Amino acid sequence: REDPPSHAQEGSDDAEEIQWSDDENTTTLKAPEFPEFTAKVQEAISSLGGSVFPKLNWSAPRDAYWIAMNSSLKCKALSDIFLLFKSSDFITRDLTQPFIHCTDDSPDPSLDYELVLRKWCELIPGAEFRCFVKENKLIGVSQRDYTQYYDHVSKQHEEICRSIQEFFKKHIQYKFLDEDFVFDVYRDSR
Repeated sequence: REDPPSHAQEGSDDAEEIQWSDDENTTTLKAPEFPEFTAKVQEAISSLGGSVFPKLNWSAPRDAYWIAMNSSLKCKALSDIFLLFKSSDFITRDLTQPFIHCTDDSPDPSLDYELVLRKWCELIPGAEFRCFVKENKLIGVSQRDYTQYYDHVSKQHEEICRSIQEFFKKHIQYKFLDEDFVFDVYRDSR
């Protein structure tokens, strides 16, 4: 039977000291900077009134609102946008697996990502609707926020459906290559 190896006790003269030094084997990483991009984004934010709603081609970082100082998707600087994007599973999926559920025959589709900034405005969740189109016909409308019941939606459902149908016919129907798609719409009180 062998005795287990012994270790030097703290304070023992035999204890090895680790010394950190700045020598040729040490490198310091510096965060990348993008001054031209930063300036363009800040200029765009300013031209849109100083506050924006950010998104990429498909998704907005809706799942990351909790990390922002104001618990909102309202951004006033590029650093706000980066924080939301880095914290969002929706954005991560768009960047790492954009075609995961597609059954296209293309072997290696490519995608140019675009940062989309919209002027910030406070939206009432009960006025957002998701609309479903099949063969260029509007076949369904539902409230976007499925976590709440909005009494006005039930009371005004005929008027809501009529105004969305008119909007669809005037601005959306037959304007896309695809005949089957989903779109979101915001209906204000006007």
